[in-house]
Amino acid sequence: MIDIGYYESLSDDEKVRFIFCLDDLNPENVVFLLDVAKQANEYDLARIEAIKSLGVYALTSDADEQEAVSSELIDLAKYDNNDDVRNYALQSLELLRNVENIPREIAGIVLGADEDDLVREAAYAVIVSQRNNPDAKAILQKLVGDAMFGKSAVRDLA
Repeated sequence: MIDIGYYESLSDDEKVRFIFCLDDLNPENVVFLLDVAKQANEYDLARIEAIKSLGVYALTSDADEQEAVSSELIDLAKYDNNDDVRNYALQSLELLRNVENIPREIAGIVLGADEDDLVREAAYAVIVSQRNNPDAKAILQKLVGDAMFGKSAVRDLA
């Protein structure tokens, strides 16, 4: 069981190390990691470390857990105000190639010309990781004329 009071008493760097060293990714600890990841006022590197751990947890979990964690990561990727957090949420989503709704859910990010370039690139990597998914293929086809991804989309569709 995680002592939340102890965690909150740690310095920012100690919080990152604490999360990194969390080796028992049970459901209770996943709830803790989700709480850290979603707290906008939390140290951004602690949030990112929590997101990375969530990706690893989901990768080794059953389909229901993958769906639940991916839903939370999708929300972070779409709505968080910190582009680094969004980027890492997308990188964790890239691991979850069996969750079919991911391309559809993040389409607006990769297709959004007003999005941060690094965030768009991370979203593109997720789409490419699921290129056999019909939604991902449709998104790649829409990107053929995109100034940033057009040439890559042509190559990735071949």
